[in-house]
Parts: sequence; structure tokens; C-alpha cells
Amino acid sequence: MVCVEKGLPGKDLNSEIGMLVKNGLPVQIQQSLDLVRVVGNNFVHPGQIVIEDNTDRIEKFFELVNLIVDTLIVQPEKVNAMYKTLVPPDKQQKIATRDGKP
Repeated sequence: MVCVEKGLPGKDLNSEIGMLVKNGLPVQIQQSLDLVRVVGNNFVHPGQIVIEDNTDRIEKFFELVNLIVDTLIVQPEKVNAMYKTLVPPDKQQKIATRDGKP
């Protein structure tokens, strides 16, 4: 779902993590995504959580999920909202022109 939120198809998590890396994904988030992908596949499946005998691993797994969502979705949305609210529109346009954006 995070990949879909980032504009990717949401079909193949491994290749989509690679696409995010090519677009500048921080190493810590890449590693977190790969941990969720590789380790999580062993104990989390759609609609159910299989608790083996280590609830600590599951807790750490969800900490990583929260970190990923916070870094890739929540923080950018907060900054974007502040930018739109606090930077006057004429200054936003000058910044966009400086950065080669329409």
C-alpha cells in the first residue's frame, strides 16, 4: 500500500523498492522495507497474523511499518501542508521557477 501511495503499481514489492531506491530512498527506509518484505512474509499474511513464539519480532515488525509510513507518507504531507500554508504563493512560484518546475 505504501508503494501505491508513492505512485507505483503495487504489484511486485521487490522491484518497487528498487524503483524507490533509484529515486533517492534513504538507506534506512530501504532496509526497513526489505525487512518487512523478507521477514514479514514469514509471519504476516493478508487478513491474519501468525504468531509463532516470538511476539517481540512482531512488535519490531510493526515499529518498522510505522517508521516507513511516517517517513514516506506522514512527514512529506506535513511539510507540504506547512509549505503551502506558510510560503506565500508568489514565493512558491519563484521557488518552482528556480527549480525548473512549471
